[in-house]
Amino acid sequence: MNYNPGGASFDLVQGLYLVKAFATGTTTPVWQEQITVRPGDNISRNLSLTGVNSTSGVFSNVTLTVNNNVGAQIQVYQGSTSLGLIVNGSSASYTVQRCSRIIVRNTSTNLAVDSFIMPNGSVNRRYNTTCNMTFTNTNLNYATVAIYSDGLLIGTVTNQTSFRVKTLPVVNTQILTYKDQNNNIASATNPAGSSFTVNCSTLSVTL
Repeated sequence: MNYNPGGASFDLVQGLYLVKAFATGTTTPVWQEQITVRPGDNISRNLSLTGVNSTSGVFSNVTLTVNNNVGAQIQVYQGSTSLGLIVNGSSASYTVQRCSRIIVRNTSTNLAVDSFIMPNGSVNRRYNTTCNMTFTNTNLNYATVAIYSDGLLIGTVTNQTSFRVKTLPVVNTQILTYKDQNNNIASATNPAGSSFTVNCSTLSVTL
């Protein structure tokens, strides 16, 4: 599964697993561990992996698109450098360095709206009304479905009876995409298609 810096959880049936983490574009894992999953187990790992030099010229830059509907003006930073201001109801795109720290600030409250590490690829970030959406995986073809919001992993849902329903926070108007256990685009039966735009008036999806 594609994964970006932050936190994520995965529901697994009992068994012995070899878990590996790869940096994009490499074939040798930067971390791996054999893990035994027992019924009712809760296993967590904090990974502090070798950093990447994101200076321009080492890696090609990527595009960050920001959509602002928070009701106030926001300011976008790459590290300590301001990329620009976005008024409410508008959007803007910026060329940024991969693996750089991005901070979004509400200029009215002077509080951070968001802070994240730019992933290895262009992304959209939407700041809008948030809501909780319930995902149900009843498709026997999909042992695990990974749910991505504008290209960033927000959670997984298995088809095991105890874990086939999961509620995740989403943002109105963001684009959700599903991938199966083989990292292929999975189709949703409701609504149809492999991706769709979130509408907070529709709070449940069957995969």
